[in-house]
Amino acid sequence: SLRFLNTNEDVFRISTNLGLRAVKNWYYSLSGAFTTQLFNTFVENTRELSTAPFSPIRFYLSLGMEYKFKDIVSLNISPLSYKLIYVMNRSKAEGVAQSVADKFNIPSGEKMLHMVGTRLQLNAAYAFSKELKLETKMYVYTDYKNVEFDWEIIGNFIATRFLTIQLSLHPRYDSSLVLAEGQKSRFQFREFVSLGFLYAF
Repeated sequence: SLRFLNTNEDVFRISTNLGLRAVKNWYYSLSGAFTTQLFNTFVENTRELSTAPFSPIRFYLSLGMEYKFKDIVSLNISPLSYKLIYVMNRSKAEGVAQSVADKFNIPSGEKMLHMVGTRLQLNAAYAFSKELKLETKMYVYTDYKNVEFDWEIIGNFIATRFLTIQLSLHPRYDSSLVLAEGQKSRFQFREFVSLGFLYAF
């Protein structure tokens, strides 16, 4: 009722990993990850911002061990992980209870929140056949008070010579967000189906 369009999915992500072989398939690992949003998103039918450009920025710097098996599985376990949340936009519209910074529990007058915890990251991909491939990416972070969980499961199918199908299931959970009174953190699920046309030269 307030706007014609509202952004549904808005994520910009960069990650990197430096590994030094320890033994066989195990590596000492130093990894970094950066995620942010690039557009304003609002709570439906309100002027309350859920996210804004570079609000929030999440940055992780993690030290741990990585297990790699061929090009199929990569599991990174980081018992020492630093997390920074930065919010560029602390503003809120008149009558709105929470700014983006308030939702992430950033103290009044500040734009950053620092945490230390444990991070786990899993990447896996396996082609069962030429026509069927399954991929998964999972991230878990905890500061021992709250848990941030993000898991993508993607199935790619070649249905015919010219038609491809992609099925995606994306559960998420974040108990660190500050919610309105009476609300509690819950799992969020996103299901996605896409059809594509394939032509090989």
